[in-house]
Formats: sequence, C-alpha cells, structure tokens
Amino acid sequence: MCRMIAIKNYRCRQHGELLENFSLLAEKGKVPEGAAPGHNDGWGIGYYRAGRAALHKSAASILQEKDIFRRLMTDADGSPTLLVHLRKSAWPHTSTAANAHPFLYDNFMFAHNGTIRNYKALLPLLKIGKKHPEIKRALDTEIFFYFILSHIGLGIEAALKRSAKYISRESSFSSLNFVLASDKGLFAYRQYSLNPSYYSLYHAGNAKSHIICSEPVGDSLSWKMLRRGSFLAL
Repeated sequence: MCRMIAIKNYRCRQHGELLENFSLLAEKGKVPEGAAPGHNDGWGIGYYRAGRAALHKSAASILQEKDIFRRLMTDADGSPTLLVHLRKSAWPHTSTAANAHPFLYDNFMFAHNGTIRNYKALLPLLKIGKKHPEIKRALDTEIFFYFILSHIGLGIEAALKRSAKYISRESSFSSLNFVLASDKGLFAYRQYSLNPSYYSLYHAGNAKSHIICSEPVGDSLSWKMLRRGSFLAL
C-alpha cells in the first residue's frame, strides 16, 4: 500500500515542485479506510544517466531525508524516465532498504502499489531471479517484477499484459497498479480488486513530458484517472 510517481522526460526545473509535492504524500497521502496515516516505511528513487539506471533506496521516511532526495532530484536532471516510490508496508517487520521500491533488474525499474497475497505461488514460474541470493526473502512486488521479466522475450508490452492478466486470474490481490521504466520508455497499468478510491492511478502530460502518479500532486496539470484494467505505454 504505497504512493508512486513516474515522469517521462524529467527536468528538475520543470518538475522539481511536483516532486516536492509528491514527497509530502509520505505524511498526507491517501490510505485505506481504517489504516494508520503515512507512507513512511521506506522510499526510493530511480533514474537514468548515460543510459544506465541509478537507484537509491532507504528504509527511512523520505521526510527524514529531504536533503538526500533533493540532491538526487538534481542529479537526475535530464533523465528520460524517473521513478519515485513511498512505501507503506503490508508485511510486518519488512521496512528495509532491500524491500523499498523501485526494484532494478537488467536496466528496468519497477514499482507497485498493492498486495499480492499468494505471491509465493509465482516462484516456480520464474525464469529469472531464481538464483538471486535473496530470493527467499523477496516480497510480492519483487516477485511480480521477476515474473514480468520472465516473459520479456515476448516484447515488453506483451510481457506486461500477459503477466498482469495471469495474476489477475490466478492470484489473490488488492491491487496490481504498477509502473515500469526503462531508459527508452515508461509503462503503467491499473488493476484492483477493492477500494478504487485508494488504488488510483492518474496520468497527466503534454508533448514534452508525461507524469503517472497515485494521486494528483499539482494543480496546474490536467489529471486523468486510468480506467480499471487499462495499460499505458509512453
């Protein structure tokens, strides 16, 4: 249960205020009814420099590390895609940097909002990640990511759609909302089984840049909610 934002064609001068607004969701972002406030169980930022992914993840709240966040916002200037995630853990005692999003594999970055309850059933189906030394401690989002990349030979869009369709049919989940980024593109998907007002995903953009976010964070943008089951390739 998290908040995430992704920006295509990131420019610090243009998008800095937007990211500052997003960071405040660590304290003020929507949570499910009855849940404790805040998204403070870790944070992460990923972007690209000279075509290669750069990733920073922390077990702390982004609000405790705003200086680090602002430095990385500047360092990311000019990245073709940028991804930031604020974690609200559904799994007890897992607030570690390793479990913070985004996850990185083979220059792809991935973040997710929701819970896949029976994610361990996906482990035998993985074609990558099985030999990862930490695989036994990996949680649902990381396994979901490996599952998608196990089908990457089909092409990225086909792999995303096939994986999401399979989990929608075979798994118990609250939401499969995700963003996947590469140095060449940005992909988003929205699917939920409950609480659509919380498991939201919005898009705003123009010819110069596109933004995907769990909830609107800028009044000057025209935000449109992605429909349930919709897939967006940018």
